[in-house]
Amino acid sequence: MSKETLIKKYFDFFENDLLQTIKSSGLAHQKEDGWQGLTSHTRGVVFRSIDYALSLNQNPLPVIFSAALHDIAKTKSSEFGHALKALPIAKKIMRYYSDTLSEDYQKSILTAIANHTDGKNPTDYICACLWDADRTRIAWVLGYQEEFFHTKRAKEVASSLPEDYLAYQAKCLSCPFEDRELILEYRTKFRHFRYKQLIQILKNNLSERQK
Repeated sequence: MSKETLIKKYFDFFENDLLQTIKSSGLAHQKEDGWQGLTSHTRGVVFRSIDYALSLNQNPLPVIFSAALHDIAKTKSSEFGHALKALPIAKKIMRYYSDTLSEDYQKSILTAIANHTDGKNPTDYICACLWDADRTRIAWVLGYQEEFFHTKRAKEVASSLPEDYLAYQAKCLSCPFEDRELILEYRTKFRHFRYKQLIQILKNNLSERQK
């Protein structure tokens, strides 16, 4: 079975099973759409985390849970403490899958969620894949910095053009990805912001020289 087929298989579990459980549970505080949405941002993190876990020859299942639940308590884009607030919700969701997830996996999933905002060195591949999958989109928008990534595959993806990887996602899933337009839009906005900053710096320097 090809890697692309495996990604699709695991992503289908998220899309058709876990995501539906999260929605029907009524426990999620996270919005469905938008920059930090459950069906936009989280779907992208889940897809990348599967890719990264398979690239390490590791089981993607616990990584899927950590990615699916990492922002579940988030009510706005910049919310301090949302990682810890997600833990009791994640525990409740994982009860539906007690036959699927071992206790060790559940502990690792909770650790990955708790640490996904603070940059701690990952304790295992689950932490590393969630961290890298969540940070990839930031790298596409703000610029790639190798020291913020742990896995080889994530370094390749985060340092490449987002269009290339988004096309890969669409190919694996046989459909366009909802996060695509948001990523490209925010990257364009940030570039315009940086250009304006640089122009202002040049103007300030020129004014200083003319004094």
